Amino acid sequence: QAPFQALYRTQDKIKDPVAASSEFKLQVTVQNTGFLPWSSVDARRPVFISYHWQNNSGKTVIYDGKRTSFNKEINPGEKTTVSVSIKTPDSPGRYVLAVDLVCEGATWFSHCGNPPLFIPVQVKKAG
Repeated sequence: QAPFQALYRTQDKIKDPVAASSEFKLQVTVQNTGFLPWSSVDARRPVFISYHWQNNSGKTVIYDGKRTSFNKEINPGEKTTVSVSIKTPDSPGRYVLAVDLVCEGATWFSHCGNPPLFIPVQVKKAG
């Protein structure tokens, strides 16, 4: 067991294309499988749910997504469902949304070997 570990699940399916440069919400259930509690208000090591955008080749095109706070402390073993705010890329195309957790000032959970939640997304021209 490591400090920065999580399991992600979502029932949301992003079947329809989403507009470029827009925002949407994604319901994600996350379980703390590490040994440290997560808190978005911890002054030393706040934890947030965020994301990266990858192209179809797996190359990261947007690294640092918006942060969504947890509304309570998540202790080891606990699960919570969060409505994650997602901002889409500015250019239309096929992307992969990689939902990830970040411990500010320390690391992204994916950098510690914890796989993100990958969701294919079609982004259409805005308007």
